[in-house]
Amino acid sequence: MQPDSAAGLTEGIIGLMNEGKMRARPDEWGVLMAWAWGLGKSVDYFETDRDGDARQLAVDGFSRWGKTAVLAAALEPRWALAWAGNSGQSGTKINRRNFGETVDMVAQNFPWWMAGNFQKFFGNWEAMTVDSHELVALVAPRPVFITAGTTDLHCDPQGMFAAAALASPVYELLGKKGLGAKTMPEPDVALVSGELGFRLHTGGHTPAPDYATFLEFCGKYFAVRPSRG
Repeated sequence: MQPDSAAGLTEGIIGLMNEGKMRARPDEWGVLMAWAWGLGKSVDYFETDRDGDARQLAVDGFSRWGKTAVLAAALEPRWALAWAGNSGQSGTKINRRNFGETVDMVAQNFPWWMAGNFQKFFGNWEAMTVDSHELVALVAPRPVFITAGTTDLHCDPQGMFAAAALASPVYELLGKKGLGAKTMPEPDVALVSGELGFRLHTGGHTPAPDYATFLEFCGKYFAVRPSRG
């Protein structure tokens, strides 16, 4: 769909739209947006597939794809549920928080992920008018599951928990249950009673310890459908 590199901006869907040229304007989309758009196109297909139920689709991703998953769910209302695992900065971590991966790190090391306008906030985080909890809130009232690891400090588990907590009032405004907590839970204790879920697993940068809880979280919303035969 889109290469994960600066040189790749002349290829993939971005390159196709720009006729093989580099981005010319600071507001043109970056790689994360291209991936999120591509995920939305997959929903178009699933709506034609009689062997599935396009009303029961979850989008999940880990690390940079965790950033993509929550963005995809915010942009495409047909995603019924999202899981953003260890997504860190520019995902579900508070941007204006000086811990772990920062705005500066993303702007410097992965400038192709964002529109060029993102560079305006290099060393100028407080000037950002939006933050990641608002991205999470854009998915409301649909469920979002956020996970982190105790030793994955680069992704800033506390910053991801804070984003979930700050997004909770929007869920409550829409008649749903938010996170249901204002303090970080103990490791391996899942908060999944509401439409916003959070789990801090023991360990590092991996989604593996959270799969069972993710399936449990999905089970609250997705029904097993009988085969069409």
